[in-house]
Amino acid sequence: MFNKECKTEKLFLITAAFFLTLNLFSCMSLQKEVAVGDSGSENDSITRQFQERLVWQDTAFFLDGKSSAEECQEIIKDIQNELKNEGLSKTVQARLLALQGRAWLLAGQKSQAEKLFSQAAAKYENDNEVIILKNRLGKIENFGALAQGGKPLLVLEEALSLYKKSSYAESAARFDSAFLLLPAFYKEAYMSIRDKAWEFRGMPGAPETNESGAIVGKASISVNELLTLARTETDLLDYYTGGKKVSASRMYSLANEAGLLSSVSGTAEENAASTPAATAGVTRNILARFLWNLRNSRGNGKNKDNATKYSERYRARANAKSPVADLPLSSPDFDAVLGCVENELMTLPDGRNFNGEKAVSGLESYEALKKE
Repeated sequence: MFNKECKTEKLFLITAAFFLTLNLFSCMSLQKEVAVGDSGSENDSITRQFQERLVWQDTAFFLDGKSSAEECQEIIKDIQNELKNEGLSKTVQARLLALQGRAWLLAGQKSQAEKLFSQAAAKYENDNEVIILKNRLGKIENFGALAQGGKPLLVLEEALSLYKKSSYAESAARFDSAFLLLPAFYKEAYMSIRDKAWEFRGMPGAPETNESGAIVGKASISVNELLTLARTETDLLDYYTGGKKVSASRMYSLANEAGLLSSVSGTAEENAASTPAATAGVTRNILARFLWNLRNSRGNGKNKDNATKYSERYRARANAKSPVADLPLSSPDFDAVLGCVENELMTLPDGRNFNGEKAVSGLESYEALKKE
C-alpha cells in the first residue's frame, strides 16, 4: 500500500498531467499551419517514418549518453534522398532538415546540426521540429514558455528538458500529458525515460549540478562519472582535492594514487592490476571497492588495518565458506563486498548473491555515495 506521502505525490502528478492535458486540448488550433509537426498534420505521412526512427536514438542518448552513430547516419542519408523530391512543400522541407539536424547532433556533429537548423529556419522557422532543434542547440532561453502553447511535441520536448535538469516530478507529468495526444511510438520510445523520472522523483537530495543529474539518469556509468558524482555531490574526495575543483583526468589520477580504485583482498599483484581505466564501466565490485577504500582511508589512513578484516577472519578458518553465494573467499574484492553489505552501503539483490560483475546505474551509485 502507498503511504500518505506517496499518495499525495501521485495525486499531484495526476492532477498536473490532467490540467496540462486540458491546456493542450484548448490550445490546439484547427488551422493546419498551427498543427504542423504534430500528429494530425496533412504532412505527417512523409516525415513520421523519420520521427519514429529518431526517437529511439533520442532515448538512447538521454539514458546512456550516446546514440548509434551508424543508425543516425542512415537516417541522415535517407532524409537527404527524401529531400530530392521537388514536390515537397516548404514546411515539409523545413521539418526534414530539422530532423536531419537532430540526427547530426545525436551523432556528435554540432556544426552540421547548426547548418541544418539555419536551412530549416529559412524554410519555416515555426515548425515544431525546427523549434525542437533550436532548443537542442541551446538557442532558446525559456523553452517552458513555448511549451505552454499546448503543442504536444513541444510539451514532450519540455519533459525531456526537465528530465535533463533533474526536475523529475514535473518531467513525469509532462510526459504523461504529451503521450495522450501523440502517436503511440512516442510513448513506446520515451516511456523508459518517463519511468526513470518517476523513479527519481523521490530521490533524497536531488543532484546539485546538471552534470551529475545527467549521470544519475544513466543505466550504466564510467569510472570518471562515478568520481564526478563523488566530487560534486559529496565531500568524500575533499581530502584528496584539498576542497578544490579539479578536472576529471586529475581526479582519476588522485584516486588512483590513493588506491581508491584498487582491490585490497588479493595478492599485491592482483591488487595492483585491479585498477580500472577512467573510461571503464563501473560494476558492483568496482563501486564496492571504491566505497570501502574511501571508508578505510579516512583520517589519513588510520583505518587501513580495518580494510582486510573480513578476509583475514574467514581465510584463517578451516573449511570456511563465504557468506555471499557468488563471492569466493579468494576474490580480490572479498573485503569490499562484505564491508559494504554489512555497513548497508550496498545490498544483496536476492538475499544471497552480490552480482559483482553487473553494471551499476548512476542512481545506484549516487544513493550508495550518499549513504557513505
